[in-house]
Amino acid sequence: MRKTISFFSYIFHPIVIPTLAILLYFLDAYVFFQPLEISITIGQVVVTTFLIPTAIYFLLHSLHALKSSIMVHNKKERITPFLIQIGLLFLLKNYILQANNVYEFNLFIWGLMYTYIGLTICLLFGKKLSVHVANITALLAFYVLFSLHFYEAHLIGTILLIFALGLTATSRLFLKAHTTKEVIGGFLLGLIPQLILWTIIAL
Repeated sequence: MRKTISFFSYIFHPIVIPTLAILLYFLDAYVFFQPLEISITIGQVVVTTFLIPTAIYFLLHSLHALKSSIMVHNKKERITPFLIQIGLLFLLKNYILQANNVYEFNLFIWGLMYTYIGLTICLLFGKKLSVHVANITALLAFYVLFSLHFYEAHLIGTILLIFALGLTATSRLFLKAHTTKEVIGGFLLGLIPQLILWTIIAL
């Protein structure tokens, strides 16, 4: 049972969320792009938000700068990966994807950057909110909001993401990685930046 629950913490690990977001985005918006544009953009997102953070984690782990597992449970050890992720998201939005016409996805990255800033600030005050729940919530909010933006209803996808959010939150509680308050805090930090940005800028 524990291994099954742990599986959801890994499959919806925060570093895979931007990749899932860009794939979901192109499933809906592919008609506006050339195949080469789609391939290049997906590659840029995977390298910047998945491969580079993974390589940095193993580098820091080999240098004993990080002693935790890839889940990084220690509060103090979380600050460095969060700052790195903020920097990478900033580079992705403002430089790497600058020439790509993926406006809606850039809003997601912008919102996710603010989510990580909020998570980092909470850490500085001794509060370890759930980064897993924050990320999957941001993904769910992005999916619903860009569906509304394109005047389409993706009920099955939305239900599946809500189910994934529930499984992820349950796994974090079952594994005692977070308290209920920390899970709720992560949910709010994932949701609010996406809502604000889409309400003010896009919708």
